[in-house]
Amino acid sequence: MGIFEPFRAIGYITSTVPLSVQRLGTETFVTVSVGKAWQIYNGGIICAKLNLVLVGPQLPKKIRALASYRDYTFAAYVNDIAVFKRAHQVYGQPLLASGGSSGVISIWNLEKRRLQSVIREAHDNSIISLHFFANEPVLMSSSADNSIKMWIFDTSDGDPHLLRFRTGHCAPPLCISFYANGRHILSVGQDRAFRLCSLIQVLCVSCIG
Repeated sequence: MGIFEPFRAIGYITSTVPLSVQRLGTETFVTVSVGKAWQIYNGGIICAKLNLVLVGPQLPKKIRALASYRDYTFAAYVNDIAVFKRAHQVYGQPLLASGGSSGVISIWNLEKRRLQSVIREAHDNSIISLHFFANEPVLMSSSADNSIKMWIFDTSDGDPHLLRFRTGHCAPPLCISFYANGRHILSVGQDRAFRLCSLIQVLCVSCIG
């Protein structure tokens, strides 16, 4: 992010994209598009004013559609849909994680209103879901590359690193064979990976490639 890159425009309330309204408990939240970003207002009869409660990060292109479900905001742009998990606390910081089709995970600090860190090559395919564990400095991610990964925030710089993961072939297997008295399976896939998996523990023991 450039040093003089705009965060949001003062007075820019909404674009021509239809808004999304959601009821959570006794409060109503309205999500609107402002070009490449989205904003959430606290609305409804109980709230006398439309207070701005959250501003989303800048996307690569202008938002074409919005939707909300529980703590998630969905923003469509070009041919992609960005999914955001809203305002979970990690180490006392309100963080937001976003991912796209490139397999990159971006961590945003909502308090400081800036990009905090980027996990490049987090996955080899599109990010499917991101979830912060409640009261734990852990982020779970899943991807179309047939993997789930846990990322932990336990360093002074606030950058996450890989804690645990489960992976399989991200492309169809070409050859499969039993090994070690039938307790393991050897496989080679179109992803050019060679895997040794245990049938007893139901996990991959070793992977080459």
